[in-house]
Amino acid sequence: MRRPTLPLVLERQTLTVRELLAGCHVCDGTKARWTKANAQALAAQHHDRTGHATWVKIATDIQYGSVAPDPRQTDIEDAIASASSGDAPECAPLPDTDAPTVPAAGVSAPEGRSSNYALTAAKPEIHAS
Repeated sequence: MRRPTLPLVLERQTLTVRELLAGCHVCDGTKARWTKANAQALAAQHHDRTGHATWVKIATDIQYGSVAPDPRQTDIEDAIASASSGDAPECAPLPDTDAPTVPAAGVSAPEGRSSNYALTAAKPEIHAS
């Protein structure tokens, strides 16, 4: 019986996520001090330099292949459209970011004076259209 030939290059979709947390019991207690990819090395170096007890937590998640989308998942826009009533707008109007939010927003204070006096002596700005 002949053996099946395998492909020379095996292509597998793989997603790997590593989370590292490390800290020093003396300096930080249980609070993580290092969180990047080299956290384990930094914890070891800190121990070598100071003699402090350090800790490292490593979590690795590996996923092979991709998850097929759930056919029961409804598109959010379709869900909003089906939930809205006949004459009601589909969404709330966006605020006008150019409009002043406080009555004094359209006034300028004279330069070179204190802020309390400037607020009482403020005059409206004139905008040419």
